[in-house]
Order: sequence, then structure tokens, then C-alpha cells
Amino acid sequence: MKRLFAIPVVLFLVACGVSKVEGTYSSNMTGVTEQKMSFTFKKDGTARMSIGGTALPMEMPYEVNGKTIKVTGQNGDIVFTVLDDGDLLTEGMRLKKEM
Repeated sequence: MKRLFAIPVVLFLVACGVSKVEGTYSSNMTGVTEQKMSFTFKKDGTARMSIGGTALPMEMPYEVNGKTIKVTGQNGDIVFTVLDDGDLLTEGMRLKKEM
């Protein structure tokens, strides 16, 4: 009986984690030219990456585990840390949530 109760609780907690990050986060990349890079996290557990305003033609699954978001891409995983202010940090790049 305890196991039957635990399954809905775990599913509820996972769903809550996903909805907290739902939305678009962006950062300006600097280099030769400045381009906007963004990730859009959807309620269905998929993410889409855009560079310079052009969305890449694939959706990638993501998982939320505490303050970590793991996006699984064709060329490997991208891991984000959710900061206390709600921004995301990955490989030295900080992305802010768009309103």
C-alpha cells in the first residue's frame, strides 16, 4: 500500500519541478559578434535551443533534479544549475528568464 502511495507523490514532485523551470531563458554570447542564445523549457519535458533568434530543428528531453536541469542532446548532455535568483548557469554562461 505504501508503494502505491509513493508513486503518485513522486510523479507530483517531478511535475512540480518541471513546471518551475517552464519558460524561455536567454543570454547574449560575445565573441566575433554578439548573438542571443536561448533555451525554451516546455511543460511536456522538452526543451528547444535558439541561437541568434533561429530555433534549432529539434526538441530535446530534459529532467529536473533539485537545482539541476539536464538537457539530453544529440551531442551530449547540457547541465544547468538553477541559481537562487532563478537564473540558469551552464559552463560559465548565465541565462535569465524572459518575462
